[in-house]
Amino acid sequence: MKQETRSRGSAHASGMESGPQWHPDPSSWPLVAVSWLLVGIPLLWGIYETFDRAKILLFGD
Repeated sequence: MKQETRSRGSAHASGMESGPQWHPDPSSWPLVAVSWLLVGIPLLWGIYETFDRAKILLFGD
């Protein structure tokens, strides 16, 4: 993760100073994809199971 600091030029003078801006490192995208898979697959399975069990309660077998 790279951080760039801004000088205290016109943004500070107008009272609208923003925080440091950062840009993701291109090598972090595979880690993001793997993280989404590790979280998303169990989450989707849980949603599926919940709806499947709710279907039985609402509509019977």
